[in-house]
Amino acid sequence: MDTNEGGQSRAAVAVSWPESVSALVKPWPHEVIFGAFFLMTWLRLVSSAGFFHPSSLTFLALFMAGFGLMCWAQHRPSPLRWRVRVLCFAGISTGAYLSLREAIPAMHSHTVFESADGMLRSLDQALIGDRLQFLFTAGGHPLLIDLFTGCYLFFFYYLVAGPAYYYLTNLNLFRKIGVGLFTVYGLGYIGYVLVPAVGPYDLLGAREGGFFGVMGNTFVVNHTNGFDAFPSIHFGATFFLLAFDWMHHRRRFWMLLLPTLGLWVATMFLRYHYFVDLLGGLVVALVALWVISQFSRGRTDEVPTGEDGLIPGAHDEDVPAAQS
Repeated sequence: MDTNEGGQSRAAVAVSWPESVSALVKPWPHEVIFGAFFLMTWLRLVSSAGFFHPSSLTFLALFMAGFGLMCWAQHRPSPLRWRVRVLCFAGISTGAYLSLREAIPAMHSHTVFESADGMLRSLDQALIGDRLQFLFTAGGHPLLIDLFTGCYLFFFYYLVAGPAYYYLTNLNLFRKIGVGLFTVYGLGYIGYVLVPAVGPYDLLGAREGGFFGVMGNTFVVNHTNGFDAFPSIHFGATFFLLAFDWMHHRRRFWMLLLPTLGLWVATMFLRYHYFVDLLGGLVVALVALWVISQFSRGRTDEVPTGEDGLIPGAHDEDVPAAQS
């Protein structure tokens, strides 16, 4: 029988090679969604702006970075690599969000932006009529605007503090919340490309609040990609985080419910989102909750082992809500 230098048969090598590749290329759900988003955006950019356009090269690089991160983490899965796999994807997601600032204008004309906003305004009118129009048009006391600005910026606290708790207490739940949260973001970014709306802020202008309101609005305007109206990730991500806390950390759910409700009102009151944007955010959040439920059932055999040891609770079942 033919053997290689290590004494292994060529037939055995031929069989083991596909299996090793299959084990290496085993994405988590959000990586599949982001991979589709990167390829879709890259192909549209190549078609409209050319292969060597900076945005085309950026999204190709983002795809390769995500793919490389997945293969590196799958090669020798350990608690450390699981954590890096989730945390580094946050950087990839942030890079994608900011890169859309230049990529979307390279794919679409200005008339497309106007059409997208017009469609969302029409949907708002059909769904709610004038019942919530006061949130956009009514004046507001500077203190009220400052209050809702604080609620709106609360998003960034929840976005970090939500996953951080599970990072420190239960590795399985940290992976689960990461998969769900990035599913929300991946689907949201696809919405930005397909419906590149600016939002009501562009038409109605900024709220004139106190010092905190002005500073908050300046921060938001300077850090937006300009086309992040539909769906509302502010709504979708916080709805997902609240639902996750309801399942696994009931006490924090009740602690953060009120500021989160204030955040949802603030998205419209501060003229950053249409009502239909919030409905879009709800849809992507529900999809993410379904994704993690399927993921939890289908990947229970994946237990990391390796160099830095398991953090507390990594082998435990998900913590029942009644015990949280």
